[in-house]
Amino acid sequence: MNVALVNPVSSTPAYTARDFLFRPNLPSLTADPNALRETNHVELGAALSRQGHHVTVLFGEMYMDGQEHVLSDHLRVAPVPTRLRIPFHPGLVPVTPELVRHPALREADVIQV
Repeated sequence: MNVALVNPVSSTPAYTARDFLFRPNLPSLTADPNALRETNHVELGAALSRQGHHVTVLFGEMYMDGQEHVLSDHLRVAPVPTRLRIPFHPGLVPVTPELVRHPALREADVIQV
């Protein structure tokens, strides 16, 4: 079964008023290899993939380095572009219009948001 786990806000940011006026700052999940594996959705995806399911976890692109990460044969983590970052802070209210057309959603049998 193909499963898509969607979480555009993968980590709660520490934000300031400056983040609403200029480019928002968000923590990177790909700077530390363990940080990506230790997020809730990736842990859930790993558990599902051990049961034989093909799992794609979708995070907002500002939390990632813009690349898809393959963590195992059945588990991958992919970025979803966020738009209108000002005034919609991607760590609080992400705007992700490309999510609707993402291939992982078209291929999924189950989608969890």
